Amino acid sequence: STVQHKGDLNDSYSKALEEGYDQPDEDDAVIGVVQKRTPWFADVDANWPSLAPDDDLLDEFHNMRDELEERDDLDDTEAHNKAAVAVDFRERYHRRLQCPDAKVRMEDIENMIENGRDVWLICYESEPKFCHREILKGVIESRMN
Repeated sequence: STVQHKGDLNDSYSKALEEGYDQPDEDDAVIGVVQKRTPWFADVDANWPSLAPDDDLLDEFHNMRDELEERDDLDDTEAHNKAAVAVDFRERYHRRLQCPDAKVRMEDIENMIENGRDVWLICYESEPKFCHREILKGVIESRMN
C-alpha cells in the first residue's frame, strides 16, 4: 500500500493572490478566514467567518489602531502591531477558536490536508503586519501533530 502524502497548510493575503505573488494550484483549497468579504477580496473557494476574529475584537482592535496612529504618530504597520498587543488579540482569538463552529472548520481543513490536499488560509493583512491567520495556522498544525 502507498503512503498517503499529506497536503501543505499555507497562508497568504488577498492582494498577494490578486497580484500573483502567491499562486495556489487549481486543486488547492483556498479558504477565506475573514468576517466580511469586500467586493475586492480575492476569489476564494469558500469563506469561513467562524475562523475569523469576532466583530467585538475587530472593532476594538481597529479603534485602538486608529487611536495609536493619531496619538503616537505611528505608521500603519507599527500602530497595527501595537494595537494587537494592547487589545490582547492573540489570547482572545485563541479563545474564539475553542467554539464549536471553529473546531468543525479546523477539522475540515485537517481532513483536506490528511487527504493530500494543499490548503491556503486567506485574509487581508500583508506582512509584516500581525495577522490572525498565523495563529490559526499554528493551532491547526499543533492539532495535527
